[in-house]
Amino acid sequence: MSYVTVDTNNLMRDYLLIEGAVQTFLRGCRRSHISVYFSEIVLDELVGNFNRDVFKAVTQVQSLVRKLERMGVRADINGFDVTKEVETYRAHLRQMMEWTEVKAVPYPDVSPKELVAAAYAGKKPFKDNGEGFKDHLIFQSLRQLARAEEGPGYFVTANVKDFCANDGTLHPDLRAALPENCMLTVFENLHDFNAKILVPQLEALDGIATHIRDGEFDGFDLTGGLTDLFIAELCDKYNPLDETGTPLDEPSVESVGEAHVAELDVSRLDDDQLLIELSGRIELELSGFIQKNDFYLMDEHESEDIYVSDPDWNDHVMRVSTSREFHFDMTVVFDEPKEKVDSVTIEIRPLGDMEGGEGE
Repeated sequence: MSYVTVDTNNLMRDYLLIEGAVQTFLRGCRRSHISVYFSEIVLDELVGNFNRDVFKAVTQVQSLVRKLERMGVRADINGFDVTKEVETYRAHLRQMMEWTEVKAVPYPDVSPKELVAAAYAGKKPFKDNGEGFKDHLIFQSLRQLARAEEGPGYFVTANVKDFCANDGTLHPDLRAALPENCMLTVFENLHDFNAKILVPQLEALDGIATHIRDGEFDGFDLTGGLTDLFIAELCDKYNPLDETGTPLDEPSVESVGEAHVAELDVSRLDDDQLLIELSGRIELELSGFIQKNDFYLMDEHESEDIYVSDPDWNDHVMRVSTSREFHFDMTVVFDEPKEKVDSVTIEIRPLGDMEGGEGE
């Protein structure tokens, strides 16, 4: 039987494990009879990062509350218990694992002496300076999983620098530590794993895909409904962007244009749920900040598409906006009986990063 395990970095974007990509992964693996494992160290890292991010957000809110109070506006967040929220989150993780039949891999039996020796051995996943003990424990968990399982295995990690060779396969240092008959494939993200491993095993529903394209499917349309999903996911939610191809710091999406769908596929994800996958291009209006010195050093070509909305946001930066075209991949989990979208994940990247363009 096939198995898959996931690194922390692919779960942190969706702490609650409820968005489209993660739900596709969990439900699709169950339907395709692929065993899913989370190592205990990954679960502890998730909880630790959740704690850090919640504490950071509460600190920021407290700062804003004090600012409002100085302005005579009363605001109150007293009674917020970070420790209680963290424990609630830990329980939520366990409940999600039980509901989706995810199994836990216990901490490997590695002594502190072995950790020190491994750090100085100069092999992956340790960095040159010896950092990487958590990655080492994650790999040791993967190693014990590979010893227990007989079928093909998959490892989903964004940390390809420390786990992989230049070609994206598992680094030879790590491959040599696995059982000789182990067949392990590394994926950088859940979207790629879903597309290459899960979707080909799901029942394709070409008739429904045709109805959606023709505007004849209740609950999901490619005009206003699709725009609403982009607004809800990219504008209304706190969803920080990674690479935008712009000089903006802390970019966020202000508005969305019309989505141009190039590909659309529908599969049976569960007895009452559909998996709708779309890709194409869309224009987004972004807002963010630019250092004043950097803006004044731009030539006319570099600054022609940048609109300055507040030249004196503070002493160092100005608030600006700009528009760019992006390629998008959208994963939609659709509740068929209720005729409504259950969860969504949208991945975007600058259209200029696509080799050979969009091909439409």
